[in-house]
Amino acid sequence: MPDRPIVHLLPYWSLVLGPTLQHLSIICKSDTSITDELICDVFTNLTELAALSLTNCSNVTHTSILFALRHSRRGIESLGLEGVSTRFDWVTFIREVEAFQLFYSLRKLTITHPPGFLAWGERNLGRLTSFSKLEEFNLYRTNSGRRSTSSITEEECLPMVSMLVANHASTLQTLSILRMTVSDHALEAICHGLPRLRKFFFARAWVQDIILDSQIQSLTTLRRLEYFHISSMGAIYPSNSAFDGFPRTEEILQFIEKCSPTLMQCGFDTRVWSIKRHFRLLSNGEWYKDVSLAAYEQTEVPEHFLVVRT
Repeated sequence: MPDRPIVHLLPYWSLVLGPTLQHLSIICKSDTSITDELICDVFTNLTELAALSLTNCSNVTHTSILFALRHSRRGIESLGLEGVSTRFDWVTFIREVEAFQLFYSLRKLTITHPPGFLAWGERNLGRLTSFSKLEEFNLYRTNSGRRSTSSITEEECLPMVSMLVANHASTLQTLSILRMTVSDHALEAICHGLPRLRKFFFARAWVQDIILDSQIQSLTTLRRLEYFHISSMGAIYPSNSAFDGFPRTEEILQFIEKCSPTLMQCGFDTRVWSIKRHFRLLSNGEWYKDVSLAAYEQTEVPEHFLVVRT
C-alpha cells in the first residue's frame, strides 16, 4: 500500500517507466489518495501496460478505468477491480467497453460482486466480455467473513456461469467464485460446460461430508483439472466435538482416484495438499500406482487468497 509521499511521485515515476512498464498493481487498505485524477495522470504515460490490478481503491470509478483502457496501445490483458468506489457506474462502463471493444485483448478479469449482480449478471457480463477470449475469471463478494447460508441466494451465480459456458467454454482455464455459494445447478453446468478448466476455486454451503456430496463428484468430469479448492460457507462446528470439518484422508484419496490424472493439488477451507503418485513394478510384471497426500510444497500463496477482500 503506497503512502502519501510515494503516491505524489507516481505521475513522475510513470513518465520515466512508461515505455517499458507492463504490470501495475495498487493495493490500498484505508488511504483515499488514489483517485480518478491521479489514475488518469499516471496512465497518460503508461501506454504499454498489459496488466492492471486495483484493490480497495475506494475513490476509483469507471471514469479513470476507461481512461486507462483507452491509453493502452497493446490492450489490457489482465484487469482486476476489487473494492472500487460505490460510485463506479457499471452500466456506463459496460456500454463504453462494448462500444469501443476495449476488452479485445483481455484474457483475465477479476471483479468484486457488483450491486444487483443477480439481476444483471448474465446479460451484462456477456456484453462486457463479448470481444474477449477469457482464460481466467474471478468473482468475489465484497463483504468480509462467512455468511449464513440462509442469507444467500442459492442460484445467484448461475446466470454468470451460463454466460461463461456459452461464451468462453473453449478458452476458460481458471475460475474462482468465492464468498458466494455455487449451487448444485451451477456446479454441474461448470463441470460439464467448461472442459478446459485447470484451476477451480469455489464456495459451497457447508455439509459435514462434503467430499461425498453427489454434486462434488461432478469435478471428476473435468479431465484437465490440476487444482481445486472448496471453501465452506455457514460452517458451524460443535465446540464439544472432535470433528474438525475436514474430509478424512481416505475419503480424499478415494475421490482423487476418480479425478483426472492431471490433478496435482486440492484444498478444503484452510488446508491444502499436494497429490503424489508413485509407480512401482510388481513381481508379476504389472505396474502399481500409489496415491498419497503431502504437505503443500509451494512457498507462494495462490493469488486468489493473497488479499483479504473486504
